[in-house]
Amino acid sequence: MVDVDNTRSVITPDHLREWCQAAGTKVTVRPVIDLNEEITTEDYRPTDQLAEQVRLRHPECVFPHCHWSSRHCDLDHVIPWPAGPTATSNLAPLCRGHHRLKTHTPWTYHWEPGTGFVWTDPHGQRHIN
Repeated sequence: MVDVDNTRSVITPDHLREWCQAAGTKVTVRPVIDLNEEITTEDYRPTDQLAEQVRLRHPECVFPHCHWSSRHCDLDHVIPWPAGPTATSNLAPLCRGHHRLKTHTPWTYHWEPGTGFVWTDPHGQRHIN
């Protein structure tokens, strides 16, 4: 099966082959991204490859129970930059509302290996995504 990102659908390889043989078809070939590799950059903004890797690793906003597609999310530094690197392990997709919640209120979050993203609300309660 082939995942078609811009239509959020899945098609068969035969269907994809038909599309590619149609006149006027534009095909974009991208390199394979290792989802386990730690990609870093010295800049605040992630590279295209790093941004794509983070979105593939986390297909939705990482706030608990939010299902907003990471394609439409901001990429947030879990540990604020420059103290935290622009790297695979320090970026997470947040929809604009949850990004603002994290930035402008006492809500915080961090990554716990084996658990996931752990959010702490203003009352000290933990929420796991």
